[in-house]
Amino acid sequence: MSDISIPGVSSRFNTGQMVEELVKAERVPLDRLETRKTDLETQRSTWQSFNRQLTVLRDAARSLFSFENPFNDRSAVSSNESVLTASSDRNTPEGISSIVVNKVAKPDKFISEPVPNDFEVPQGIYEFSVGSTPITLRFRGGNLEEFSAALNQRNPELLGSAVIRNRRDSYVLTLESKLPGTENALGFSGDAQELALDLGLIAPAEEPGFSPDLASLANNESVSFQDGVLSLKPGSNLRIPLPKDGFNPNMMLSYQAVLHPLDESTSVIPPPEGPQITSPGAAEFQGIRLPDLPSTAPLPEYQAPAPPPRQDTQRVLQVNVDGQVVDLPQVPLRTPQNFTLAFSELGIPSELVITNSNTHRNLELSALEISDPTVRGDYQPLNPVSVASDAEIELEGVRIERPTNTMDDVIPGVTLTIKRESPEPVTLSIEPDRERIKDVLIEFVATYNQVIRDINILTRNQPEIVEEISYFTPEEKEEAMERLGSLQGNSTLNTIKNRLQTITMSPYDTRAGNDMRLLAQVGIATNASSQGGAGINASRLRGYLEINESALDQALLQNLPAVKELFGTDSDGDLLVDSGVAFKIDELMRPFVQTGGIITTNTQSIDRQIDRTDEEISSYEDYLAGYEQRMKEQFGRMESAINSLETQSRDIQGLNPQNQN
Repeated sequence: MSDISIPGVSSRFNTGQMVEELVKAERVPLDRLETRKTDLETQRSTWQSFNRQLTVLRDAARSLFSFENPFNDRSAVSSNESVLTASSDRNTPEGISSIVVNKVAKPDKFISEPVPNDFEVPQGIYEFSVGSTPITLRFRGGNLEEFSAALNQRNPELLGSAVIRNRRDSYVLTLESKLPGTENALGFSGDAQELALDLGLIAPAEEPGFSPDLASLANNESVSFQDGVLSLKPGSNLRIPLPKDGFNPNMMLSYQAVLHPLDESTSVIPPPEGPQITSPGAAEFQGIRLPDLPSTAPLPEYQAPAPPPRQDTQRVLQVNVDGQVVDLPQVPLRTPQNFTLAFSELGIPSELVITNSNTHRNLELSALEISDPTVRGDYQPLNPVSVASDAEIELEGVRIERPTNTMDDVIPGVTLTIKRESPEPVTLSIEPDRERIKDVLIEFVATYNQVIRDINILTRNQPEIVEEISYFTPEEKEEAMERLGSLQGNSTLNTIKNRLQTITMSPYDTRAGNDMRLLAQVGIATNASSQGGAGINASRLRGYLEINESALDQALLQNLPAVKELFGTDSDGDLLVDSGVAFKIDELMRPFVQTGGIITTNTQSIDRQIDRTDEEISSYEDYLAGYEQRMKEQFGRMESAINSLETQSRDIQGLNPQNQN
């Protein structure tokens, strides 16, 4: 049985291996085609990767002279960031401002009186408000913790509460507005008001405040009153007594004031009328009237008195606190300003003193009121942790109030963020963002060096080029070794490198003249000499740029406009950038990386070669499959013929038994 063989299935002659060897020999052209395709795909991938790298370099160059270039960016630097921080946009003009933070905007935050552990909140409709926004809670009844949890789910971005165990047998409830500012004060009505009274969050207000009758202070000469405004002419004085005994430290003094400059002509003293000489009379005789001659007494020529010395001051308001006179903030010119001063900082005044010592300004005062900001209608909090108040700053002596601690409309393009109060002025400097400029320049140099690095790797078959790159990971180094010299002799890459080096070493006109015409003068240059002058470092001969940070910092500090012009400037006055290192690199990169550019055309050519190779591979694979099938059939027929001949031979031998003997 072991001698049985089936042609095409099993063979005594090992025809399958013979067919395989023949097919393998015939496959050699196909292997060459596949190798060619792999090489083409590697070239395409290499060009695509290099194209991306050139695009990154072009973008980095464009960022140095385009509209969004970092040289126009501004940074806001606060001299005390624990008090005030700021940010600015690129349109903010440079300058220095002095800011005093008088008040930080705060929200209402109240604490209840202690209540026993078994305190129950009855069922009801509890209506709260934060400013003008109502918050309604329908509560089915329960303990204080359940009530607080339900309230926190209603409108957590506006109103919050917490239950704190202050002793083993009691709790307190805290209730706070999540928004600062007087316009976001807490309010209670209905069941919420009853609960707040029961918990001791609020109590009936006791102090009604005080608002003097300004109309009664007018004397129709230097002080007048009209339409709610008390006006004081130059040189006028006024004292307004205040009922000190009715005040408490929670109260605040508020008013509106403004100084209006007068024309110079209004302060000129008119000439006196002079002496009145009586009529000389007349004599009458027999009906004839003879008038006397007028007096010929000579009068001295009028000499106008010298105008009073001009006095200008914005310190016109004071208060008397315990016998000491305390200056109130300066009153602005032309535009009325509202002022709010806390007794907790000012002291409790007994008298308002108005002294308009100006010679050319009228003072207008209105809305004078003393009130308790903790009062909510007829109620006031018993234990306020903080009371809704607005932020207040003084910018160059001008008092400014806002309901939040973030102010974006005080200085154009600047957003101020108030952190805490401080009597010390904070200096806010708006200046070029030199750190960002430096970062963008460093990024540009790094991108430039990456392009030079890739060109060196692709065009040279020198392993030391890869070994010198210390920042490569082992995987990156291995991948670079595989690409080493893959485009050796390519004229396009060598042209790009040569032109890049020419651009970075060429001089450019700037406003600084010869002091800043080269990149090397701002600390950016190739440096082939090794540290300490110990010889030549080959890695520094590859065309890479290096940065001397101290020289760059100095250039950015002392001559920033010239540094900007070094990278991109308008040399012919047509308002279009046409010169500079960055502009020239962008100009160089454009034909290579643009759609339909040199590299795109190159990769498209490779794509066509790959397509043709695919067609050749497909055609040859069809041929090879047919060839293998023919070999199998031919060897099968051959083996079948041999088997048939062997069978016939055995049959013939069987017909001649004598041969067996």
